[in-house]
Amino acid sequence: MKVLKIADNGDLKSYLLSMMSNSQDSNPEIIKHEYLRFNRQIASGMVYLSDMCLVHRDLAARNILVSEDKICKVSYLLALCSSLLAQCT
Repeated sequence: MKVLKIADNGDLKSYLLSMMSNSQDSNPEIIKHEYLRFNRQIASGMVYLSDMCLVHRDLAARNILVSEDKICKVSYLLALCSSLLAQCT
């Protein structure tokens, strides 16, 4: 089991909502770049879970934590289940 540090920015859903409400002050290109960066990080996390033969089963913005340095971490460990894929055994 891994223990994650507390995410200072909370979950991704809340972070994105607050970012959208403050978007008048931000450059849209920066926001677009952050969205793409978040997507790459989440996809990388899901590939890692797949390589470990795990299935998340509840991937949603509310289950992604955003750290102080804007690093996304897949969370909600109760949704992780061992996969029954034959190639992982």
